[in-house]
Amino acid sequence: MKNRGTLIPLLRLAGPLAAAYAGQQVMSVVDAAVVGRLGPDQMAGTSLGSALFAAALVLGMGLITGMDPLTSQAVGAQRLDDGRRAYGAALKVAIWLTLPLAVLVALGWGALALGPVDEGSVTQCGLYLVTRGPGMLPALLYIAGRGMVQALGHGRPVLVATLAANALNIPLSLVFAFGGEAGGFGLGWGVAGVGLASTIASGLQAWIMMRAAKAASAAPLPPTSADLKALVRVGWPISVQMGAEVGIFAGITLLMGGFGPVITSGHHVALMLASFTFTVCLGLAGATSTLVGQAVGEGQPDRARAAGRMGLLTGMGFMCCTGATFWLASEPLARIITDEAEVIAVAVPFLKIAGLFQISDGLQAVGAGAWRGLGRTRLPLVANLLGHWLVGFPLAMWLAYGTDEGPRGLWWGVTAGLTAVGLLLAVGFEIVARKPATPSTHSVV
Repeated sequence: MKNRGTLIPLLRLAGPLAAAYAGQQVMSVVDAAVVGRLGPDQMAGTSLGSALFAAALVLGMGLITGMDPLTSQAVGAQRLDDGRRAYGAALKVAIWLTLPLAVLVALGWGALALGPVDEGSVTQCGLYLVTRGPGMLPALLYIAGRGMVQALGHGRPVLVATLAANALNIPLSLVFAFGGEAGGFGLGWGVAGVGLASTIASGLQAWIMMRAAKAASAAPLPPTSADLKALVRVGWPISVQMGAEVGIFAGITLLMGGFGPVITSGHHVALMLASFTFTVCLGLAGATSTLVGQAVGEGQPDRARAAGRMGLLTGMGFMCCTGATFWLASEPLARIITDEAEVIAVAVPFLKIAGLFQISDGLQAVGAGAWRGLGRTRLPLVANLLGHWLVGFPLAMWLAYGTDEGPRGLWWGVTAGLTAVGLLLAVGFEIVARKPATPSTHSVV
């Protein structure tokens, strides 16, 4: 009965959040599908540009996500003004981070020319980033607004914002990217048009999300220095943890560039599809974090532990289903993204490997959410550094360049790293959740 009582509120919140994350990924899938009709160089360049943008974004996203346990525990303890100040701190940090992160993206693009990536892919990457880069600020503002609304247990506004962004992004991508092929109204800006469409859609998302928070009587309050310090204290391990996770995928993508545009494009197709299924676990992670945090704020350790367990079990069950789908329907899935036969042939074996790491990916995502709810953000950081960079990356390099596995070896290494991280987080939660963090002003340790 206890588990059943935990499952219902988990699914009620996770449903719209997962749908919103999936909708967010649809924007990326649309970008990939549009660019996939432009050619291998354009697709490889967009893949590289997306990896650089995402790697920088998650650094800011992680720091801002530090508000999640602060706001959810404040709501649980009925201290809404504390949560609103945490929200205000997150908005301020989002503005501060925009320029440094944009510079980081530019430096990453400049470094591509010094590596083995072909010139055509580097050029297309630059064209994409010129218009996608300005989307950094609205993306960060959206994450802050989502965190406040989510802490209140409201998932629907998050879904509405994402649906609206998709409704705008799809036609804009087609019109901006193509010439006369878009019903005679296309502008023919190629990958730059795709990046611009995503940036405009991100702006709409941020606006809707901040309006939703205000409508829920949770408009931001001016943060104190203590609020800013609390956000940074809780958020910096999340930032580095997310950087370690996304960094491994960004690094693998950059290494794929050395195998040529066709291999890079096939990798991009498989990664986009794997990322799409992962969005459900992100929704479960957000809901798990919120429910665990609210329970901690209310002084209910048993309920916090039950919410974390249920989130982990639900995530594993879902990813078992998606893993089987990747194995059984890898080629039809790849055709959703591109019609290039060479790219599809490369993507299929990558998708089969992705089918194997689905469960591990779900464990580590939901596990990180459960730990955030407790307010203990440093162990997920350690787990990601150990799993991805001590286990996954060295193994990927050896398999790719020391054996005959080649590009597939990079994916096998990632699989091993995800498995290590997932096990560490799941087992660790069972141990530590027996004594959850005690809520206080500015919460958590």
